[in-house]
Amino acid sequence: MIPTWLEAVVFLRLGGASCAGTVVSDDRVLTAWHCVAAGGRPSVEWRDGTRVVGRVVGADRARDLALIEIPADAARARLLVAPVSPPQGSRVHALGHPLASDLPEGFYAGTLRWSAAEGEVAAVGEQALQFTAAVNPGNSGGPLVDGDGQVVGVVSRRLGGEGLAFAGRVDEVEGELAAPSWKRGLGGELSATLVGIDQPTPDGLVAGGGRVQLVVADHVFASVGGFVPWAPVRAAERFGAARSVVGEALGGLRQRVGRGPWSAHVEVFAGGALAQSWAAEAGARATSTLAASWTAGGRVGLRGVALELSVAPEAELSRAGIVLSWPGTLSVF
Repeated sequence: MIPTWLEAVVFLRLGGASCAGTVVSDDRVLTAWHCVAAGGRPSVEWRDGTRVVGRVVGADRARDLALIEIPADAARARLLVAPVSPPQGSRVHALGHPLASDLPEGFYAGTLRWSAAEGEVAAVGEQALQFTAAVNPGNSGGPLVDGDGQVVGVVSRRLGGEGLAFAGRVDEVEGELAAPSWKRGLGGELSATLVGIDQPTPDGLVAGGGRVQLVVADHVFASVGGFVPWAPVRAAERFGAARSVVGEALGGLRQRVGRGPWSAHVEVFAGGALAQSWAAEAGARATSTLAASWTAGGRVGLRGVALELSVAPEAELSRAGIVLSWPGTLSVF
């Protein structure tokens, strides 16, 4: 039975994280929330090597559960989700990929990935099941199945003691699979603009700052940001004038190119910018003024690093910057 159950288990990779998941419907994979919380689109791989790119469409952070949408024709097999939690003492199997961040070779070839461990339900909590089967990093997100092959939990974590493993309860997931509220995702990213060069001329400035960006369904985003220019008064007193964008509010579209966690992303955006100008006359202290301008641009990135170009025509500023992002899914709806 176990080899048949394992046909529905997938290997997930997102950034540096490797986890397991379970196909539970024609187009849904059930996994652990912490496996996909970093944001982005996970790579979903079957035992025969077939890979697709999934999209997070639902989550229950309290139970450490998440749903990933995959193409409807990709699934090889699926496991049913148990409608109720198993009683204490029930025999269960934990399926997954312990310690298998890389494909095992040599002595370990053919092991670690798509493996099974047996134990029993030690306790049933409001949100989690405690069980005794041996699990390790890589088992996270994998199914905890009963003797009928039904998913009764999703492996979440373990404590330091022997046999202290935990899985998120799934007895409410079956109804959620068809819920329209699980079809869209809202993610968040914090972006730090390390270098932003406003107009590469003597009166342009180097500025650094940060953004908060919200992403809907991995395609539409909105962001607000603020920037602090480097030594604007000194630059104005030296060159007579200096300018920089100090604030922005943007909306845009994102498209990913390629597959898997190393896919590139192309973004275009437009919105409003707040530009600050400094002017100084000989022997006088520099004074500053603020002016609003519309702005537009784009960025091309790979994972958390991007190159950005934009213009603010009314402020007569063009900008180039290197952006580092720290992605993290905040919620889903």
